[in-house]
Amino acid sequence: MLIHDGIVECGWVGDSRAIVGRKRSPRKVEPIELSRDHKPDQEGEKIRIEQSGGYVDCYHSANGA
Repeated sequence: MLIHDGIVECGWVGDSRAIVGRKRSPRKVEPIELSRDHKPDQEGEKIRIEQSGGYVDCYHSANGA
């Protein structure tokens, strides 16, 4: 994360997540999510994948588990 001149820029890759804390009192910090996970089981992400020409399927191992 980069904070410069009051502008916050955030980047993430894969399953990492960016969260910043806002101090509300000497003993309380409020978490603020700056990014969200990209997981294909989330309806919006599944739609995005399929609209981009991809597909979502469950994992099939070699032993059938």
